Amino acid sequence: MAAVVYLALILSFSAVSAVTNITTDEHALLSLKAPIASWSSSVTQVCNWTGVLCNRHGRVAALNLSNMGLLGTIAPDIGNLSFIVSLDLSNNNFSGGIPKEMAHLRRFKDIHVNFNDCRTLSFHRLTNLERLYLGNNRFTGNLPESISNASKLTILDLTNNSFSGLVPKSLGNLGLLEILGLAGNNFSSEPSPPESSFINSLTNCTKLRALTITGIPINGTLPVSVENLSTSLQLMRAQGCGIRGTIPNGIGNLSGLVRLSFYGNHLSGSIPNTIKGLQKLQGIDVGNNKLQGSIPNDFCQLPELSGLYMAYNQLSGSVPACLGNITSLRQLNLSSNKLTSTLPASLGNLKDLLMFKADLNSFHGNIPSDIGNLKNNFSSDIPGSIGDLQNLVTLYLEHNDLMGTIPETFRSLVSLETLDLSQNNLSGLIPKSLDKLLYLKYFNVSYNKLHGEIPSGGPFRNFTSQSFLPNEALCGATQFGVRPCKTNYVGRSKTLRKVVIICVSFAISLVVVLLTFVLLWIRRQKSKRLPVEIDLQPVAEHRRISYREILEATNRFEESNLLGNGSFGSVYKGVLSDGMVVAIKVFKLQRERALKSFHVECDVIRNVRHRNLTKIITSCSNPDFKALVLEYMQNGSLEKWLYSHNYVLDILQRLDIMTNLSCVEYGLEGSVSTSCDVYSYGIMLMETFTRKKPTDEMFAGQMTLKWWVKESLPSSVIQVLDRNLLRQGSENSLAEVDCVSSILKLALDCTAESPEQRINVKDVLATLKKIRGNWSSANSISNCTSVSCSRRHKRVAALNLVNMGLSSGSPICNWIGITCSRRHKRVAALHLANMGLVGSIPPSIGNLSFLVSLDLSNNNFHGHLPDELDRLQRLEGVLPSFIGQTLANLEQLLIGGNEFTGSLPVSIPNASKLYRIDIFRLDQEKALKSFETECEVIRSILTGISRRLSLVALTLISKLWFWSTCQIGVWKKYGSEGSVSTWCDVYSYGIMLMEMLNRKTPTDDMFAGDMSLKRWVKESPPNPVFQ
Repeated sequence: MAAVVYLALILSFSAVSAVTNITTDEHALLSLKAPIASWSSSVTQVCNWTGVLCNRHGRVAALNLSNMGLLGTIAPDIGNLSFIVSLDLSNNNFSGGIPKEMAHLRRFKDIHVNFNDCRTLSFHRLTNLERLYLGNNRFTGNLPESISNASKLTILDLTNNSFSGLVPKSLGNLGLLEILGLAGNNFSSEPSPPESSFINSLTNCTKLRALTITGIPINGTLPVSVENLSTSLQLMRAQGCGIRGTIPNGIGNLSGLVRLSFYGNHLSGSIPNTIKGLQKLQGIDVGNNKLQGSIPNDFCQLPELSGLYMAYNQLSGSVPACLGNITSLRQLNLSSNKLTSTLPASLGNLKDLLMFKADLNSFHGNIPSDIGNLKNNFSSDIPGSIGDLQNLVTLYLEHNDLMGTIPETFRSLVSLETLDLSQNNLSGLIPKSLDKLLYLKYFNVSYNKLHGEIPSGGPFRNFTSQSFLPNEALCGATQFGVRPCKTNYVGRSKTLRKVVIICVSFAISLVVVLLTFVLLWIRRQKSKRLPVEIDLQPVAEHRRISYREILEATNRFEESNLLGNGSFGSVYKGVLSDGMVVAIKVFKLQRERALKSFHVECDVIRNVRHRNLTKIITSCSNPDFKALVLEYMQNGSLEKWLYSHNYVLDILQRLDIMTNLSCVEYGLEGSVSTSCDVYSYGIMLMETFTRKKPTDEMFAGQMTLKWWVKESLPSSVIQVLDRNLLRQGSENSLAEVDCVSSILKLALDCTAESPEQRINVKDVLATLKKIRGNWSSANSISNCTSVSCSRRHKRVAALNLVNMGLSSGSPICNWIGITCSRRHKRVAALHLANMGLVGSIPPSIGNLSFLVSLDLSNNNFHGHLPDELDRLQRLEGVLPSFIGQTLANLEQLLIGGNEFTGSLPVSIPNASKLYRIDIFRLDQEKALKSFETECEVIRSILTGISRRLSLVALTLISKLWFWSTCQIGVWKKYGSEGSVSTWCDVYSYGIMLMEMLNRKTPTDDMFAGDMSLKRWVKESPPNPVFQ
């Protein structure tokens, strides 16, 4: 769990002094938390701590620690925050319950403890509470009657807990209540008669806007008093409540209803005609009941209806033709009823209809000219006009008597995902244009009379033989389970055939040569480029959204929702119907190039995946309106954090941000160079650490941000750096100045006048990482001013705790980067790559006796791999390629006695400080079988490190060469003519030892005639090392 290496909420201190000042608040907060680095009186004032907001008196008024991975219980000392008004601990891992000490906090208005693991609850004396979010916890027991003491409550969310007993009628005393969520609990059955139900008491809640009681076992009829609920009620969900009887006629009195769901009950009788009184209704779901009678025409009088769900009932009669007049209708589900007659042609008027299901009824006749439908007894041809339904997602026409061909107009169903035409009498070809339906995931034309070739492009690459059974006249690829198509060749002369063969051969050869050059060029370019982190996951399936939904989400583009303006568009904050908060970029199509900008952004988002690119949720594209719906970044922009008066980014946070930034030209006019010119990156570095924009008013004429920074180096850096980086009372001010000085020097290297003189992007990143590593090493955990700093140091500390019997508040198998074996619950994998870890690898890692996989790549470790790695004899897999690349300071490589496979990394010779290698199994007969040894790699290792090997290491390398040659098989004698012996002749081994020690090859020009390397060594003086 991230909580172990990030934050752990603990109970520690005893009750603090009753002095009513900021010191009281400070002690109360410190009792909540030990490891939050920025929560320390020695670092900053309490009002500057993460998540803390003070009032005008300097007392803690709000505490927001949501989404921080906190673990533990809520300390009773929180009761000492006597001025607190708002508390948000949502989306953490708190257990226990809400302390009774919180009852003393009379100023409380908001409590957010949803999405935790809390179990106990007390409402005593919280009389001023207005909003209480307790959903998605494990609260148990009866809901206390004392909840009615909080008479100012407007929001009460108790969903998805384990409350039991009866729902208290005292809820009716909450006269200001607007939202009540009781779904997903274990409440007892409501008593009879219905008038004694808690629902009856809710008629006093005249401001109620949302009521969710799904799963509460009413097991009877709805009380008549339901018609007296608030006319402000917009949402009512009562699914799976065992409701019997009929839908009350008085339901039409709830004139403010927008969503109504009685799904999964035992309702019977007909749908009351009073439903027409719900003029604001957008969605109604009465599916999976026992409703009878016909579909009332009263639905046609609901102008805003977009979803009508009546499946799995016993409705009969015909479908009202007037449904085709509800132009807002997008989803219509009439499945599994007893509907008869024909489908009205007016349904073709529903141009925005996304889903229409009417299967398992008794429809008959022809398909209307404007719509296709499901499993009935339709006959005749499929009308070509069905191609006008460009928003159609699903089309089931199986098990009918359809004839004719598959219309070519199907190519216009650009949104189609499912098409089932099986069990009909269709003939002709499968239109090749269907391979343009990019979203098509399911396709079935089995049991028809089709013939010809099956398309092989687009979505057809993913279809199998199950889509084409048993159409014997079809042909195509083998994956479709049909015969291959025959190609008719016109008789050609042998001469022409030879010419074709020669031309084809020449073309193939030319292509191979060109591809070779291209691959070599790409490889060379890659070595010069910084690798971009690409997400290879499949492109997500995007939801659909209409202009109307965007209009509602932004409250008709209200100015208060405007996030920003650009040249080609404006960005608004919006809330979709399901509660998702999004950012909506609306393009100004009246501007020249705005349309092109829209298409460019779509292409970029579709083709590029990167963790620093905002995720696209969907888009809305009409001829006169285009918008992108993007993930809402609630933390705002870098500009917000850098120039905010409420937040301060420390050096470590700014370094992390700059390490992850993409290169885009910034602060200089001109086009982006093909080599990702770092000029813009350098300007951004300067702005980030000086807190001055290149467009600041102080920069005019020859005075620019770059010139200002350049003039400050090296002696006046303190004049330009952001004052917020100089911590008050810090003893490391000089270190901070030196650190920022190094960064600004790097920024100047990035902004050299000539592009040829600018530093390479790869070197920029390497330098930044080095600066970051030096800064991290120079600052202990106690000096960090950010949670992120504490988190990274704790990750390093985690290495020392691994498998040593120590505890950090949660099971070791839940720690970040740790995977345990299922059987023994021992650490089997340790993956801590890309975590910015600093220090040496501790010897205690050798105690992970069950370790199979280890990944510590892309960190800042130094020193050597500990000898204790020899104990990890279960390690397996391919030897990682980062050895020699990122471990440039590696001195010893001791990985013998394991199960590594694959090739030796060719980058090993790059480890310029390497002086000791051991890659051997204890079983020497299998020493090299576990490696597909490449002699050139071994040779380059010997060449690269022979100059710095000690005699002991030479012996080890000799052993390496000896065993590699023996296991590879028969080797030619090296430096001598003659036949090869059958038992791994050591003659060549001796010659190699001579060459290694004196750096003379046996083919050197000095060896001629009788003078050979062997003779030269043999006749050398007794102390040949100095010769």
